[in-house]
Amino acid sequence: MKAIGPLELAGAMAKKPTEMDRSPVLILGAGGHGRVVAQVLRAAGREIAGFLDDAAAKTGTEVDGVRVLGTSEDAARLASSLGASVIVGVGDNAQRGMRQSRLQAEGLTIASSVDPSAVIAPGVSVGAGAVVMPGAVVNIGCKLGVGSVVNTSAVLDHDTELGDYAHASPGAITSGGVSVGVFAWLGAGAIVLPGVCIGEHAVVGAGAVVREDVAASTTVAGVPARPIGDQA
Repeated sequence: MKAIGPLELAGAMAKKPTEMDRSPVLILGAGGHGRVVAQVLRAAGREIAGFLDDAAAKTGTEVDGVRVLGTSEDAARLASSLGASVIVGVGDNAQRGMRQSRLQAEGLTIASSVDPSAVIAPGVSVGAGAVVMPGAVVNIGCKLGVGSVVNTSAVLDHDTELGDYAHASPGAITSGGVSVGVFAWLGAGAIVLPGVCIGEHAVVGAGAVVREDVAASTTVAGVPARPIGDQA
């Protein structure tokens, strides 16, 4: 799948948390990740207009008390009729990027949400569609790309840049000055040391300790982290 670069993401300008609108939100994706996104929205005081899910059999059912109103094909119609913005509640980075890009191309407003238990430093920018989950810490100088995820209790230290559609899994930690490329994934409990660059589409395994830069589209694991296949 072709990477979706920042220049292809029209309308996805970063917002500060205080600048986010208060419109009702449609959540695209009624699976586990989408349910957590709903939890974050509720905690932040946002009205949930409903779920959308491309498993058509879910239409008309309820998930955690929220009705599934249709599929992604219904997004534009429902957003218009309900006066709603849309957020993509899909955990897979590539799928989240593809779906958000399509929604933006249809001219829909993309919501972001920050759980009130998260600690977000003043001046941190939060890209359209980004979600910051309970207990996360995002320190001064950080930038969260469009559609990025800072999952439960993850910590991004000062001046970390989390790229578009990148995902810091539960308990992941980046030290100061870390760069995480677009679509990259930090596994649960992974630790990235200061100044390290994680390349686009790279994957850092759960519990890994990354001391050196990771090349694009490379998977690393272990302590210290090494590319898979080079674990001797």
